[in-house]
Amino acid sequence: MPHQRKRYISRILHNKLSFSPVVAIQGARQTGKSFLVRELLSPELPESSYVTFDRPADRELAGNASEAFLEKYAASVPLIIDEAQKVPQIFDAIKFLVDRQRRPGKYLLLGSTEFSKKTLIRESLTGRISTVRLFPFTCAEALGLAPRKMTSCFWVSKKPRCSRAAFIRHLNHGGMPGVFGVHSERERDLKCKEWLELTVHRDLSLIPTVKLDPELAMAVLKEVATLEEPTAGNIAKKLRRDLRRINTHLRCLELLFAVHKLAPAPGSTGKPIYFLCDTAFALYLEADFPRLLHTWLVQEILANHEWASNIKESLSFFRSSKGTLTHLIVQHSRNEWTAVKILANEKFSEKDLWSLTRLHERLPKSLKLNLIALTATRATVGEVECIPWESLV
Repeated sequence: MPHQRKRYISRILHNKLSFSPVVAIQGARQTGKSFLVRELLSPELPESSYVTFDRPADRELAGNASEAFLEKYAASVPLIIDEAQKVPQIFDAIKFLVDRQRRPGKYLLLGSTEFSKKTLIRESLTGRISTVRLFPFTCAEALGLAPRKMTSCFWVSKKPRCSRAAFIRHLNHGGMPGVFGVHSERERDLKCKEWLELTVHRDLSLIPTVKLDPELAMAVLKEVATLEEPTAGNIAKKLRRDLRRINTHLRCLELLFAVHKLAPAPGSTGKPIYFLCDTAFALYLEADFPRLLHTWLVQEILANHEWASNIKESLSFFRSSKGTLTHLIVQHSRNEWTAVKILANEKFSEKDLWSLTRLHERLPKSLKLNLIALTATRATVGEVECIPWESLV
């Protein structure tokens, strides 16, 4: 089964349970949170108990008598609560009990939305909670490859660990556990359609603090998938809708982890750009190959950031005053950056790399700037190292 592949995040999760009284696993619906704790972690946590607030009886008891509900599972270490955000009162009760008796790994909370005031969760559990973000499978996880010991979340393999065909298949199938293992293109499309429709028609309606339009939300997701630079302004312009309304929908889609955003780098022009949470959904919404590559690259590095938790790097993009896009900037430190440009064509020339090489002129001279082009073939063109797409797997 696709779910049963090793998740790199497991080691980090065990580590957090060893020192933090409350640990949260958050991520988009169907990324495998429940399966991870029930099937993969439970054998290693023999004293744990699992409850889900999708079950009306548990949700009602926890909502009406939160402390009594938690005391019922006092012997469980951890008590695993799935869809915890559906009972906001439980967070206040957890704070009270943790402050009374602080014990590592007591509660493991799963959520398919951010735990925030927008979902009526007033208690943030600051100082008591440690959070893990679960992304869809990376390409390496989907292929069952061992994790690398990484010094940077943007690392390049001299010899690719997967074939070009396997990489392209991952771009098309994505990393959602219930989608990427489906061989039938028609069945994958149906699953993508179901996920997207449930997100805009059901999940968005569960955010109680705003009134949202499902059809507009779907249109926003479509533009996020297909525009070269899907900023809120560009989406509003394309859909001919009020910018404030578009921003509201984007923020709520972020709450559900359905989209994430990338900010412009220092010295760049432009506003944050958005990405879907999985390439399979982007392809279903008719993303072209360059946009699929960009979506995959950002998703892959964000996932790497999460499990390689000792690495602190920031991600952004760079847009010149003339509108030329450098797809990714990885800031390793204050004085060292890696700039990445994606080239989707198998043949390219020095002219295609011109905007990348010009970055040296636009950024501080003291900065060490590594120039990378993701291409179909390996080569060195002046200062630019060209590497095959699959070398990042």
